[in-house]
Amino acid sequence: MAKRTRSAGGKRRQPSLPDSAKRPATPAENGEAMTAAKSVLDDLMRGRVSLGSILQLSADEIAKLVDLGKGFGTVGRWQDAARIFAGLTAVEPKVASFHQLLGMAYEGMGDLDAAERAYTEAISRLAAAAPPTPTPGATAPAGDDLFAAYLARGLLRSRRGDKTAAIIDLDLAREHVSGRDPLLMGELDKAYRGCVAALTREAVFGRAS
Repeated sequence: MAKRTRSAGGKRRQPSLPDSAKRPATPAENGEAMTAAKSVLDDLMRGRVSLGSILQLSADEIAKLVDLGKGFGTVGRWQDAARIFAGLTAVEPKVASFHQLLGMAYEGMGDLDAAERAYTEAISRLAAAAPPTPTPGATAPAGDDLFAAYLARGLLRSRRGDKTAAIIDLDLAREHVSGRDPLLMGELDKAYRGCVAALTREAVFGRAS
């Protein structure tokens, strides 16, 4: 076994890293790491490995998997995206964004029940992290994320025809507005007006058959 060395001042000196560990990873090495991480997640979802195995993923590998899942969603490969994000929620169940991304994947697949459960879990995680009585005029740490989560669930509930629940979520989204993207705000306002209009028609003419 190699002996540990001491510097002239008597302090223990750590072994130096090899040159290969100091340089940035090459694209090929990054690709190999991502492929290995995806393989572990696939094995987990198919029951071939335990959660203990997947917990060995590094933060860098998890970040690459998030990007990979988002990439799948961008091209409409929602089932592949859902498999990745379901695995990530198993690895890091406290990370609300993984639940929200999973909800988006389920919604893309058309599994609206699973999507709503995932959005609800994201909201629950975020609400637990937010201070109970934020300072007036200040933005809660989870405020922006809560805006996006309530908006996503509100839009989903509107799509499902549950206009009353959708309005509640959209109102909650408004409570967490903090310099939001005008496009998102426009989407929120459009959905809100649509829900109100639908409820008004229902009150006047009755539920459509």
